[in-house]
Amino acid sequence: MKITKNKKGWIKIVEASTMIIILTGMFLLILSGDRIKFSDNSEVIYEIEKAIIREIQLNNTLRNTVLESSVPLEWENFPSQLKSHINQSEILDCSGKICVVESECILTNPPDKNIYVQSAIISANTEIYNPRKLAIFCWEKEG
Repeated sequence: MKITKNKKGWIKIVEASTMIIILTGMFLLILSGDRIKFSDNSEVIYEIEKAIIREIQLNNTLRNTVLESSVPLEWENFPSQLKSHINQSEILDCSGKICVVESECILTNPPDKNIYVQSAIISANTEIYNPRKLAIFCWEKEG
């Protein structure tokens, strides 16, 4: 007399247990995802950079300073008025570069931090049409 075991029942139990574990894990992942918040200041930093660039675009003196500069112009050689305007934020350290419109404005010797970049074309005033690309590179201050 041979006894046959029905293994189909055990397989269904294992399948159901696995599905319950997967669904519970997904449910816990969804619930805990709302509680995990990272300190991400990127939107604030980009808004500060956009405001700085917008002020340069709208201020005749600063715009003329950009338009009259020789290119490429590294941060070390920036005019002091433009330099102080770009680096006015209390929470950011910034630098900049002025380039020809067609070229890439790349930061030389970047710090080992998250760098946020905004650039804009400064194109003309009533006397000069000599478009330049102004790039601003900012990172959070330490401390």
